[in-house]
Amino acid sequence: MQEFLFLFILLFQPNNPNALIHFQPNSRLQKVGYWMVKEEIIPIIQQKLMSYVQDQLGADHNVIKNWDGYWFQVYGLTQKDGIKWIIVNAYSREFLLETAESDEVEHPLNLRTRMVMVSHKSESFFKVYMDPETLAFTWLNIR
Repeated sequence: MQEFLFLFILLFQPNNPNALIHFQPNSRLQKVGYWMVKEEIIPIIQQKLMSYVQDQLGADHNVIKNWDGYWFQVYGLTQKDGIKWIIVNAYSREFLLETAESDEVEHPLNLRTRMVMVSHKSESFFKVYMDPETLAFTWLNIR
């Protein structure tokens, strides 16, 4: 039922430019450094994200042209050396639909409580790092 609901939301939410999912790490993930980003930071991410990615890739890049087709998952991570990051995972709608139907993924697919690992290289996924102190984006990793 949850998988159906996820697919329903993904398929029938038209042009979803602000589809931002606030990741809620479970206790196991919290023990290894994952944390939930403060609610008041989410609008700042939404406001700055596209312009940062566009500055890095250029306005003619396929990621920018297809921006409304991405869903964004936001979470915090503290590295072993104590450095903290806010990380935004960006998944294309097509990738999420393929993943939701895949036997290789633990179901149901719920981006509020699970991260999806992307192993292939394509523009279906990218990751952006933000400094939680300055709230400035510092790095873009595109697959």
